[in-house]
Amino acid sequence: MLYLLKKYWYYFVIVLAINIPLLILTTYRTNKYILTKGGVTDFSNIVDVDTDYKEEGKFQTIYVQDIEGTTLFMNFIASLNPKTMEIDEKSDVVQSMTENQYYQSSKIQYDSSVYKSIITAYNYAIYKHPELDIAIDYSFDGYMVTYFYPSDCIFRTGDLIKEVKSSDNVIKATSENEDSYRQFFSNLKDNYSKGDIFSIERNGEIIDVIPEDTFKFGYSDYYSIKSTTPSLKINGSNVGGPSGGLLQSLSIYNQLVPEDLTHGLSIAGTGTISYDGSIGVIGGIKEKVPTALDNNVDIFLCVSGNYNDAYEAYLATKGHEKMRLVEIKYFSDAIDYLEALDI
Repeated sequence: MLYLLKKYWYYFVIVLAINIPLLILTTYRTNKYILTKGGVTDFSNIVDVDTDYKEEGKFQTIYVQDIEGTTLFMNFIASLNPKTMEIDEKSDVVQSMTENQYYQSSKIQYDSSVYKSIITAYNYAIYKHPELDIAIDYSFDGYMVTYFYPSDCIFRTGDLIKEVKSSDNVIKATSENEDSYRQFFSNLKDNYSKGDIFSIERNGEIIDVIPEDTFKFGYSDYYSIKSTTPSLKINGSNVGGPSGGLLQSLSIYNQLVPEDLTHGLSIAGTGTISYDGSIGVIGGIKEKVPTALDNNVDIFLCVSGNYNDAYEAYLATKGHEKMRLVEIKYFSDAIDYLEALDI
């Protein structure tokens, strides 16, 4: 073996010179992630409303693939495909989360989105069709923690914030006090300091926690739905995050009213749903538009805040003429557009 090394040492040097850089490029993990095209999820089987109205088409949400901890080689490939791949760096918050915390956070956001979708759909159906027997009884119970930073923060993912006591105010999470509760957190923005007392529900117990230093945390609305008419059933789903809120709301609404808003078409899009019916922006819009076209979507509903990027991706995708890209801002905008649709 030593004889071979001496005789062919230059070949070994060449092999090492080629393979070591390749090994680094393909195995070294960065703190970046890549968004690329994904697929569609049909909402018809996620929330079933007990009515007999027929739906000829379908409502779908678009999801993208999120590749975490990418290699240098993967980042290079993505940089060559800017129309269908997007590279970004993970935030300090995301980097500090464990895989289980990340999963829990996505699950909380998704569950919150489903409940807000149900409430939005039922309330709007009651408003639009007072002649129908539609009702919903629900309560606002506070904010559920989705993430916290730094890792030794007083909160845990899944904590339900029921009350906050500051030096000059006490804010409780109730349906009657919902606007004041929201305004209090809105004024605090994303940074909180020591002194305030947070009453939280954790593992079925109410405890008070007091921050010792400045921290950050994220949260989602938490509602309890006591009863609905007609009744409904929430089925399991492997969907995560809140970005399907708009389409989920439309799917539920379409099951509550006699007219079929799908008109036999495949209707998709993305956007979070808020308690007041406003639609929020989402990530990955440049990848979601070509994903929709790959899946033969007829109408793509796009929130105003994402529309410019979506339109750019729309024009850059071959065959975009077969899909309509529609800008909306509120849930009512989507309903109005679909009701007036002339096939």
